[in-house]
Amino acid sequence: MRKYVVILWVMVLFLAFPLGNAMAEQAITVTLDGEKLNFDVSPVLDNGRVLVPLRVIFESMDASVDCGTVTAIRGNDTVKLTVGNKTAYKSGAPVELDVSAKVVNGRTLVPVRFVSETLGAEVDWDAQSRVVRINQRSELELEAIEQVKKYFSLLDKVVGGLADEEWEGVLSQAAINSGYGIDARVFKPMPGLVGSSGRSISNVEIVKADYVTGSYDGTFISVTARYVYNDPTEPDASRRMIQYEKKYNLIWENGRLVIDGEQTQAVRNTDDIPFATLSDNDIEQIAQQWQQDNYYNYNELLAINNSFISPTLSETLGITKWGNTSTASGQDRLKQLLSYFSPTVQESKGWQDFLNLEAKRDLTFTVIRATSTQNNISAVLFVELFPGFNVIPAVMEVEIQNQPDKSNGTKWFFTRIEKVRSYDNLAELEREEPQIYEMLLRMNSYRQTLTNQ
Repeated sequence: MRKYVVILWVMVLFLAFPLGNAMAEQAITVTLDGEKLNFDVSPVLDNGRVLVPLRVIFESMDASVDCGTVTAIRGNDTVKLTVGNKTAYKSGAPVELDVSAKVVNGRTLVPVRFVSETLGAEVDWDAQSRVVRINQRSELELEAIEQVKKYFSLLDKVVGGLADEEWEGVLSQAAINSGYGIDARVFKPMPGLVGSSGRSISNVEIVKADYVTGSYDGTFISVTARYVYNDPTEPDASRRMIQYEKKYNLIWENGRLVIDGEQTQAVRNTDDIPFATLSDNDIEQIAQQWQQDNYYNYNELLAINNSFISPTLSETLGITKWGNTSTASGQDRLKQLLSYFSPTVQESKGWQDFLNLEAKRDLTFTVIRATSTQNNISAVLFVELFPGFNVIPAVMEVEIQNQPDKSNGTKWFFTRIEKVRSYDNLAELEREEPQIYEMLLRMNSYRQTLTNQ
């Protein structure tokens, strides 16, 4: 009897915690140049940011560390950091951190980005495997990265374009002479271009730097970077904020590294939602959790989403923001759409936040979590604001109810819309809401797995 009581308690504890929480408690591993580092205090997640023990990592990279006001010295660089302060200093220059350093069991933990920014290392956080990979860079790689950052700095301050001489020392002479726009060897806005005010570069992320051997064009080092190109003057809203990933090829010219060409690796689109590899056990757990929480199986709820939730929300937002309601047919259609939303919903803050979303007309909604009875569904929706271009995500929570209707017998309508929030890109969603991001990856992969079965 006692054995069965223990088994029952184990089952209760398992069902009491969502899958995301179970995964979030797995230990975080840190590797340096492929070798696993060992800590007496484990790395932690703090508001979606990974914090790692400073001393072990810095000393493994030949930097001396003096804790108190934390001071680290590596080569000619001196880094200073105060626990609880989001501003650190590298050789006197401020470095802003996403979260401040904290002390855990007598050890100072710093955000992963701090390692990258201050020691010039390549840092990658794999949310699925929960591994932080740190790779040290050579002085020439760091020089190449600085040149690419200078290019972005020039590009960011461009209003109507820069004169050719302002690109000297950053771009090769061939790149400077190649013209302007997307047909140039390296993109440069046309000088004096009318109506280009407000364009900018943001969310710059250096992905990697690689030495190139046997290159026929003289490329010595390539630097791959991601950035968001913001163009508020673009008439097509879907093209106003595009995430690029580009490889910049650098050559030696007049004794320095300069950028000679660029290659677009990717424009972020819906296919860029990473695929999470799910084991048979993962798939079974997701199915069991779904069955426990829902009257409708996963495919049935997707059908309700595709036939009612997504098209109703998309068309309502579209006709409200861009539709023609000056005609009788337009007014009738909007009236019909609004009948699917209760008066309480239309008077709520969530409704206004929903109508204020910056989006392309054909935005899509996908259920990534739900609980349901026969006549009630509460769901967390992932929203693609610019489908087909780059993934500009939003998340919202909705509730729909199935109630009697004079004309159709019964109909679904919205009884709650709340917690509407949007992000610049998937990386920001991952930083701000790691559990939602993890859920998105798992359910997106689960849906693809079901489709392929």
